[in-house]
Amino acid sequence: MLSIFNSILIRDGYALREVSRISAKPVYKGMKLKGGVQGNAKNLIFAAKGSKPEIVLIDSVNNDIQIVENEENCLVYSKPILERGLLWADLIDWWSEQPQEALLTRRHVSVGQRRG
Repeated sequence: MLSIFNSILIRDGYALREVSRISAKPVYKGMKLKGGVQGNAKNLIFAAKGSKPEIVLIDSVNNDIQIVENEENCLVYSKPILERGLLWADLIDWWSEQPQEALLTRRHVSVGQRRG
């Protein structure tokens, strides 16, 4: 539904963007699109979990990259970064949704923060 609404709103220079979450559900806000390059922030790069990947810049205006070697070792954060920014809890939630067994959960983070 979001893509349908945005395909209509874009004609007038607007789009619905996720700005927060309530009960793990997205909350959207209508936002005026800014002039210039369209697209989302894409410059969040994590360390590899194995052999380092070879990354090339394929579009410097939009900051589009392509992983050309060792992609299987990459941790690619693919969720939108909300207006409030990216929080540690967002990263933990994202990691727990990955296909491998989550090694770090909210409980581990909470315990670690209380000890530190």
